[in-house]
Amino acid sequence: EIDSTGTDHLNIELDETLTIADVRDFHAIWSSYLNDDRDISINTANLNQVDTAGLQLLLAFVQAKLKQGKQVRWTGQSKSFEDVIQTLNMEQGLSYAP
Repeated sequence: EIDSTGTDHLNIELDETLTIADVRDFHAIWSSYLNDDRDISINTANLNQVDTAGLQLLLAFVQAKLKQGKQVRWTGQSKSFEDVIQTLNMEQGLSYAP
C-alpha cells in the first residue's frame, strides 16, 4: 500500500507477504514510483513472510532510489524481515536502519 498524498516522501506499507507470488504486483507499483522525486519511507510492521525473490525486488527498488540521491526511511519493525536481511547480510544494501 502506498500513500503518496500531500507528503514530502512516499509512504510504502508492506503487506504480510513479500514473496515470489507478490513480485509481479509490487514490481508494477514500485516501477511507477522510480521517477518520483521524493524520499521513501517503508513500513515493515505487517510483514510476516519474505523470500529471496521479494528481497531482490525490494533491494533493486531501494538501490534505484538511493542512486537518485533519495533517502530511505524504515518504519515499523518486523522480526521476520529483520531476521532474513541479517541472515543474508543485506542491511547495508537496503540502507536498513529502523
